[in-house]
Amino acid sequence: MLLELSETPYEFECVGFEPWTRAMKPRMASEHRVGCFGKLPVLCDLDPAVADARDGSPLRVGQETAITRHLAARLGLDGGDDVRARATIDSLYAFYFSTMRNNGVTHEGEHYAAGALRDAPAGLRDDAKPTTYRAMRRVNDYSVAERSIATLGHFEEILTRSETGWLGGTAAPSYVDVALFVELLELSMAMGFWSAGRLELSKPCHTPDWAERFGLPALGVFHDELRRFPGVAKYLDDASYAGRMPRYERPGYRYVT
Repeated sequence: MLLELSETPYEFECVGFEPWTRAMKPRMASEHRVGCFGKLPVLCDLDPAVADARDGSPLRVGQETAITRHLAARLGLDGGDDVRARATIDSLYAFYFSTMRNNGVTHEGEHYAAGALRDAPAGLRDDAKPTTYRAMRRVNDYSVAERSIATLGHFEEILTRSETGWLGGTAAPSYVDVALFVELLELSMAMGFWSAGRLELSKPCHTPDWAERFGLPALGVFHDELRRFPGVAKYLDDASYAGRMPRYERPGYRYVT
């Protein structure tokens, strides 16, 4: 999505389970390049300026967070020379990754799960319990839905106080904004904000009902604003996003055509 937002050309290669097991995994397991861990995803930066001086091979970056930060730096979406903004964005991304991405293990986990909010009542938070993420103890007895709402509520609070409408206070979206936006798309999908395999984007302002249902107006505005960027709008409108391989059709992933 960073590449779509910046309208940067790229090639996306999805490796199926059989070719991965048969050919790619053994080959990657035998590589000894820095940044290669024998697992996917891997970003190949084809810019000759960052190629290996010894053999001209492209820069390969492994690990999801490293890939994200590398792309953000290359695309100018990391806060740039503003040390304060860069540190704030990095901190928020670490928070996002530990909560909404469940420390990189899954999109539907114990800390956050869009699916857990599908049937959750609007007033799911118990008044007898802390209502903010900050007030929650690290080890607690909250449900996944309650933890998910607390995480969304923390981002809501930050956006409400932001003078620019973006999480890091930057003039334009940064990589943590894009990361949050993708999770909000997943939330929209989990709650049925889809039509014929694509997002309903025909109306100028069509905020998903989760914004009203869970009292998250700033996140609703944020969702709409980022969705309007030309590269993002085109990507979503041509169903490229909706047509991707589903994450949780088990056992085993399968392709959607």
